[in-house]
Amino acid sequence: MIPAPFEYHQPSSVAEALQMLTRLPEAKLLAGGHSLLPMMKLRLVSPTHVVDLGRIEALRFIRQEGQTVVVGALATHWMVESSDVVRRTVPMLAETAARIGDVQVRNAGTIGGSLAHADPAADYPAAILALDAQRSPLGGSLRDCSPRRWLPTRSSWR
Repeated sequence: MIPAPFEYHQPSSVAEALQMLTRLPEAKLLAGGHSLLPMMKLRLVSPTHVVDLGRIEALRFIRQEGQTVVVGALATHWMVESSDVVRRTVPMLAETAARIGDVQVRNAGTIGGSLAHADPAADYPAAILALDAQRSPLGGSLRDCSPRRWLPTRSSWR
C-alpha cells in the first residue's frame, strides 16, 4: 500500500529539528524508518509532516562517560552490536542488537527509533528495562547533544 501524502523535512542539525518540531507539533520523527514507514504504508498512521533525522550526525554515536554508556538516538543496531564500549560494559545490549531482524535492518534501524516506537514485542524494550536504563529527550543541549535531564525508562513505559 502507498502512504497518504505528507510533507518531508530533512533538518541537518538538532537545533533545526527542534525548530521544525516547534512549528509542526503533529510531525512524526523518522530515524531508520523500520517502525514508522510500515505503519504509514498500512495507513495506521498518516502524518501530514515527517521529519527525517538521518542527516543529524550529532545523534549518531556511542561513547562512555565515566561509568555510563551513552548511545545517541541514531546509533544503528549494528553500531550497538559491534561497539567495543557496549560489548565490554553492557554485553546484554550488544547481544540484543545482534538478534534484531536481519543485516539490512541492523544496518539501517536505530535504537532511538525502536525505543520511540516502544513496541512491547520488540527486542530493545525488555533489555532497556532490565538494564534500568535512562533516556534523554531529543537534543538535550543544542550545542553538544548532552542531555538536559535523564528520564528513567521504567517510569515512562507503562
